[in-house]
Amino acid sequence: MLAWILVCRACRTELSVSLTELELDVPPVSIVNGRDILPAGCLWRVRSGFVEFGREQPGDVLCCRRDLPAAQPGNGRTGCCGPSGLDGPNLRCVCGSDFATEFGDCWQPHIVCVHPKRVLCEPTSPVVATHIYPPKPSHPSAWQFAAWLHELLGAQDWYGLELDQLVQEWAGRTPTPIVILWLDPDRHDAAGVPVSELIERIDRSAQVMGAPISVICVPRA
Repeated sequence: MLAWILVCRACRTELSVSLTELELDVPPVSIVNGRDILPAGCLWRVRSGFVEFGREQPGDVLCCRRDLPAAQPGNGRTGCCGPSGLDGPNLRCVCGSDFATEFGDCWQPHIVCVHPKRVLCEPTSPVVATHIYPPKPSHPSAWQFAAWLHELLGAQDWYGLELDQLVQEWAGRTPTPIVILWLDPDRHDAAGVPVSELIERIDRSAQVMGAPISVICVPRA
């Protein structure tokens, strides 16, 4: 995976932390109101057909607000519990250049849409490990996913489907943040694999234990 730092095109100020690019033709996003669409430390370039907010354009860079520490609030920040983004660009560089729109109100998924003509992408070293879970061609099972996850995290013990214990071991090692892209969840659901249950268990355990693990369901294009 490639990684980039976003730099202001006008004054060369570094605007972001190192962001690992998720290179997929379908949106690697989790659409939940009040929560970040992408995991921290990642970016995705908008493809044609993605119209979640109605303002993004193909080529725009999506990332999390927390990954833009140098960004300053600009105009157009009306909203209930945060900026809705409905008034246009609302994040600016220290030089005054408006470069992004933050969508961060309570009634919408949270994301920042960065205008590619206002920033430069400078290469850097990835700080987020990204792994794609390849679904089995036939008879996928929760146990197959658990076995793959044990191998991926280098677990010292076998916890079976007790994934919260696996997440706890991962958190205790203070490891690199990891993003799991789970392809074709619809086919897994049809085969009886409890996709939503497994993801909810991983997500809940990771939040409680502070383990940097994110799972995103990505339907095949």
